[in-house]
Amino acid sequence: SHLGSRHFGHKLGRPFLSLIALAFAMDVLAETFFYGAVVGALTASSPWLRKPALQLWRPAILCPLVVALLGAMLYRLLGSGMWLMLYHLAPAFDISGSEFLQLSAVYSKLTPLEIVSVPIVVESAASLGILELTGSMAVSLTDVAESANITTDGARCLLEVLTFIGLLQKNSAGQFFHNWSTEALRLAVENAKFVVNVELPLVAHLTETLRSGKPAGLHNAFGSQYRSLYHARTEVPKLTAWTDMMNNANKLAVAIVLRRYGSRFAGLESLLDLCGNEGRNSMAVARAYPQLQITVHDLPAVIQDPERGTAVRIKRAGLDKQISVFPWDLSEAGEIVWPRMDFHAVQLVHCVNEWPPDEFKTRLREVARALRVGGHLLI
Repeated sequence: SHLGSRHFGHKLGRPFLSLIALAFAMDVLAETFFYGAVVGALTASSPWLRKPALQLWRPAILCPLVVALLGAMLYRLLGSGMWLMLYHLAPAFDISGSEFLQLSAVYSKLTPLEIVSVPIVVESAASLGILELTGSMAVSLTDVAESANITTDGARCLLEVLTFIGLLQKNSAGQFFHNWSTEALRLAVENAKFVVNVELPLVAHLTETLRSGKPAGLHNAFGSQYRSLYHARTEVPKLTAWTDMMNNANKLAVAIVLRRYGSRFAGLESLLDLCGNEGRNSMAVARAYPQLQITVHDLPAVIQDPERGTAVRIKRAGLDKQISVFPWDLSEAGEIVWPRMDFHAVQLVHCVNEWPPDEFKTRLREVARALRVGGHLLI
């Protein structure tokens, strides 16, 4: 998708898929010629093979062979990694496979020089209502400036950048529009908000952080009273952008886990989801395996948040009889008092890399106490 976006722009579908089809056809033809040469050589050198080989050219035999070849080509195409991504992972975001491919072209535009400015433009366009306006009809530059209450030059800058990265299109009349679904647009905007509201403020004080060993970006941007981003996210409204980004990552992760390793959950009766955030992974697993009793762990503030906490989300999903919660701050001193000591499995998703090696060893020792003998650790 990076190659396609660079050479063909955001209109990735027809030219890029044509390129893939051409490469695929060349690959099949090369293999056909290779095996044909091998068969030809064997036939020429073995008189007893000549007569059966000549029989292959009869229509009654040749037609099934052609159908078999076409079937093999289709099987290879559908089995490729690109199509697995399109048709198996895209539904996790509630968008189509072709739209997922187009959206990946937008993301690939975020080169080092653009990665700061482009998300700011996207976030600004979303907050000004420009993305909503251009989704309902094709609008002119003047229409956008008047609707968003911004200058004409400002509107031109935003619209041209949005067109460059592929979120908008421009017709021959100079009007701007897009055909993105609501879910696809939400993904793009949440990505931008994460960069603008979370990533940029945190890395703005990187040198100070490296020298002091303390989260200077966190303290300068959101307050020195917070020990980590996890402790701040339920109290700082802007940090919902980080939670949204994690939820999107978890959608993809759980889709992959269930597809590749789902059978491992079939024989389990209980699961501890350590650092389970808002419970998105656990809810997906619970729906797939109703026999499984799941306990979601995270910080008390994350579990108990009255608006978007884990407990509230589980209840809204109607899974509170199958999924329980365990609020606990792992950074607190002392031994963890697990709700039970015989879990069949413990799941660690998107958290292992956040702990230093010594702390990770401590976590594993604590987890081992919660597992039954012969239990499973899923990382």
